[in-house]
Amino acid sequence: MRYFGQSRPTLNATFENLQWLTISQAVADIGRFASFMRQRYLEAPVIVWGSGLGEDTDYFANVFRNINNIGGPECGEVIREAFQLIEEHYEAGDTSYVEERLRLCQPIDMEMAMILQDSNIGLHKILEEILFQIRDIPTLMRNA
Repeated sequence: MRYFGQSRPTLNATFENLQWLTISQAVADIGRFASFMRQRYLEAPVIVWGSGLGEDTDYFANVFRNINNIGGPECGEVIREAFQLIEEHYEAGDTSYVEERLRLCQPIDMEMAMILQDSNIGLHKILEEILFQIRDIPTLMRNA
């Protein structure tokens, strides 16, 4: 992949240094990364996250038809319920349940979470951090 990890052609990733990276290259790299992860971890979900998530998902579904597995109608409901469950425990200050159920690599930093929430970044940013570590949302919901 271009411009990631050790493959960066410059000492830092400033905008000036990344000016030659095109959107098409970056999107292609995401597809290559998803394929690599699916070969290595057969059941690992690959989640693309950003401010235009719906547009991103639609775009990737069309560009990378061969690597996309799109969930059925029940998938959205399961994810919504998982977010609601996480939010309820977070608001109650009970991070241990969420940490255990999601098998997080490290505890949730509540102080940082409060700073993010107070700065209007919101809970979605905190959940984004958690989702990068998630293993199995359906199992989480079954065991809730």
